[in-house]
Amino acid sequence: MTSAPRRRGRAWLVALVAAAPASLRAAPAAEPASAPAEPAIAPTPIDEPAAPTDDAPLVVDAVLPCGVRVIIAQDLTLPVAAIALAIETGTEDDPADAPGLVHALAYHLFQGNREYAPGGIARAVHGTGGVTSFAIGPAQIRYESLVPASMLADMIAAEASRLRAPTVSETLWKDTLRWARRDRARTWGAPAALRAAAHQAEGLRHDGHAVSDSVAALSERAVSSQLAERLGYDRATLVIVAPDAPALVMNTVVLAFGDLPPAARTARDRTVTPPGGGVPRAVATKAAAPGTFVWPIPADTAGQAWADVVCGAMNRLRRATHEHARARVRCSIDDDARRGVMVVKVNGADDAQATLRDRLARVRDDDESALSKERAVVAERLRYAVRTPLALARHLARARSPGRDPAAGPMRPAAELLGADAVLASPTVPTAYAHLLDLGAATIAAPAADPKPAGKTP
Repeated sequence: MTSAPRRRGRAWLVALVAAAPASLRAAPAAEPASAPAEPAIAPTPIDEPAAPTDDAPLVVDAVLPCGVRVIIAQDLTLPVAAIALAIETGTEDDPADAPGLVHALAYHLFQGNREYAPGGIARAVHGTGGVTSFAIGPAQIRYESLVPASMLADMIAAEASRLRAPTVSETLWKDTLRWARRDRARTWGAPAALRAAAHQAEGLRHDGHAVSDSVAALSERAVSSQLAERLGYDRATLVIVAPDAPALVMNTVVLAFGDLPPAARTARDRTVTPPGGGVPRAVATKAAAPGTFVWPIPADTAGQAWADVVCGAMNRLRRATHEHARARVRCSIDDDARRGVMVVKVNGADDAQATLRDRLARVRDDDESALSKERAVVAERLRYAVRTPLALARHLARARSPGRDPAAGPMRPAAELLGADAVLASPTVPTAYAHLLDLGAATIAAPAADPKPAGKTP
């Protein structure tokens, strides 16, 4: 007899396939005339979307009853499949008294579960000639695999088990901590204090890769509790890029996740609204030179693309005649899926803020056609960057859920999740990302006062 969760999953699948374009569905197999039709939870009737083309491909973007978000795209370039499980948590979510916790927990998921021995998923991938990779960021953890297309079903099953009851023991936890301590933190262009102030997230101030003694002292029960609380499917996104049609791949996904209990999605939205106002916020730090400005990059692919455009356009501008002969303005991007920042350094100027305010105005006005030229360059670069399955999966894992109406169905244009079309759709920076041109939305490094040495009272 089919269990209740499985029945809900199958009914949800029937609704999904019914909403998919005919070109994405397989020809129906012949069934006995006596077979009863299974009831479906059909979405509100809508106009069927246009069939996908090379210029306007469609992807599946849906949330399963268990809370996991699923994004599936089709790629026919190679007979391989890319799978990424992105969990919307990261080192900034460490408890104040247990820095390094999330970093260690992410490593512990390699220690297996009821279905796999420690390192079992990685061995299964490598055994077929595939590759695996792993990324821990301030607000997202990502497990990636690239395998032959024939292994897709096995890898979907593996990712459907990765977060279920991970194996925990004192010996395995010690192994995990040893791996975590060997992992080096990445080098950022902006210091932690500026990034934390820009994103209004105090959790960015600490080094999440350093495992604290309090984390090392956790009991087996505490580790299991933290894994269940922080690394669940209700805050995860499964991204699949494969040669098969998305609606057919979804069939396998629904069956693999169908026995999980229903759960509301709990992934945090990391969107931040900078205050603005014309004057940047000053943060005292010794880790950056005065004249360093930092802007938060929106946690979505379109915002990240526009940050690239603004930054590149600023670097295109030549020094104005009224600027100091030694004035230099250089922009760079500290890239991250959720907590990226745009860093601008002004050197040799009499007034760094006035010089930068003028440069931002010139970008806004498309002086020297800098903005127009950079829009074309960034769009082309992004389109080239997602030409391979694994690169496309990584890019899709960055897509922030836009809160679409469920009645619109699970199929949507891939362009909505990618940044290339966003920078071509508007000749100017959209209002949603206008803070990238607002000096008041920036955080500026200010000199940190040296503590006065203790001396004798005169």
